[in-house]
Amino acid sequence: MQKVLREKEHKAFLQEIETKKALSLIEGQENERKRLSKELHDGLGGQLSGIKSMLQAITNDNFTAKKKIIDTHLASSIKNLRNISHDLSANFLQNKDFDVLIQQLISDTFYDSNIKTEISIFPTEKINELPIHHKLNIYRIIQESIQNILKHANATYVSISLLFDKEISILIQDNGVGFNTVNKSGGIGLQNIKDRLQSIGGTLYIDSQLKKGTTININIPNS
Repeated sequence: MQKVLREKEHKAFLQEIETKKALSLIEGQENERKRLSKELHDGLGGQLSGIKSMLQAITNDNFTAKKKIIDTHLASSIKNLRNISHDLSANFLQNKDFDVLIQQLISDTFYDSNIKTEISIFPTEKINELPIHHKLNIYRIIQESIQNILKHANATYVSISLLFDKEISILIQDNGVGFNTVNKSGGIGLQNIKDRLQSIGGTLYIDSQLKKGTTININIPNS
């Protein structure tokens, strides 16, 4: 009787292990799907939104110049899609100065808009030495934030600062229409920012008032 009971307990134990393995596999697959969703939305989605804005600004007078720029951005979008489809890697960050990539991102996003931008990145040598996963998350967070400004804020001025001291601090300010932070939960863009920050132990604080602009303050541990 005891032998049968022990066998049942052992069988139940093995079944529990297999169940945990299956749940772990499902969780891993779900996390990978979420990661893919973020890469498509934050990366390729941001690039295509920029191209859409450029297309809307085309006139007969500037067609030739705009077409060259749009061709360049389309080529970049195709390359980005290829990278995502291969292995969701951060290849575009490899062997490149991160501060230059950030400045290029901001320049591309606000190209042909009436928005004046100011950028401060300090110290650049420390920023460039950040781990690749930090660089990717910071890049996507800034990309998402400034795309939201371009789409919704109706701003004329944006300030972006990236500071490496005891921690990594990102401060993004605009003088746009603002929003009610109490009643507005935010869409997929804001949720993606929160998810990325959670994955690297970062914090997010948003201060916004109607017709008085928005300040986004982000702090990330440097370890």
